Amino acid sequence: MMENWISRLASALKSSERSINVVIADWLTLAHHHYPIAAQNTRTVGQDIAHLLRWLEDFKQFPVGKVHLIGYSLGAHISGFAGSYLAVSGKTLGRITGFEQTVKCAHERAVHLFIDSLLNKDKQIMAYKCSDDTAFDKGYCLDCRKNRCNTLGYDIKKVHTGASKRLFLKTRSHMPYKLFHYQFRIQFINQTDKIDPTLTVSLTGTLGESESLPITLVEEISGSKTFTFLITLNTDIGDLMMTRLTWEGSPMWAHMWSTIKTMIPWAKSSRGPQLTVGKITVKAGETQRKTTFCPQTDDGMYIEPSQEKVFVRCEKPQGKRRMMKYS
Repeated sequence: MMENWISRLASALKSSERSINVVIADWLTLAHHHYPIAAQNTRTVGQDIAHLLRWLEDFKQFPVGKVHLIGYSLGAHISGFAGSYLAVSGKTLGRITGFEQTVKCAHERAVHLFIDSLLNKDKQIMAYKCSDDTAFDKGYCLDCRKNRCNTLGYDIKKVHTGASKRLFLKTRSHMPYKLFHYQFRIQFINQTDKIDPTLTVSLTGTLGESESLPITLVEEISGSKTFTFLITLNTDIGDLMMTRLTWEGSPMWAHMWSTIKTMIPWAKSSRGPQLTVGKITVKAGETQRKTTFCPQTDDGMYIEPSQEKVFVRCEKPQGKRRMMKYS
């Protein structure tokens, strides 16, 4: 009995592409063996598919160049062998898509991401070239220059390259899987005392506002440092207009410090823990737009426990006016 994802994929292909024929290769009798034997049988199945496609082109005038082979796990190997056998006779397949079993994601997740790209064409997932998970989680890789990013799934852009690429992305746990990626950079300056605060941030755009998202700092804040990390949103909030930074301190601490300052005269001139924010920059991976935020008020760069500060888009400085001489 075939697995459920096969019929789901066939239905998604037919609903997405109206003029299409979907043919399913049933090789269950050759697949239900120990893995080494099943893997060896993939060559035979690939050769049979190549024979069928040659016959369709030679006797039914259906060009091999219009064929798209899709395979999962050993089925991906079958597709590759079919393409190799056709290449020997000078014929080239239109496209091959192979899915491998993933380790970190759920079983068959790659297949379901492909189905998602067919059913939700208005929510195409973007993936980015990166060296490893650590760099991606810091938001370093949201760069689309020189084909460093691509859409995932059926409508992937064809890029001619001599080497394979590792593309990274974040997804939701259910369909539609698309998430919007942002690189968040925040600079703290002139920090004399080491502080390990609990911070949250929210983004506001022309289409909506995000929920409060926790910021995970890998080390204490001291001196002048810039922290960079990746945040993801479920929905498109449009062009970024504002961000809110909150130091999630205890209200009891804020009340206690206020009480101490009223009771002890010398405490009025001192202050409790405080952070000084230099600059906040956010880059949207999907649009490649970078936005710099400045404090909304004069004292907005200083934040204390239990406080929320608002940062708005920085106004671009006007260029110097050219001096004109009149005679």
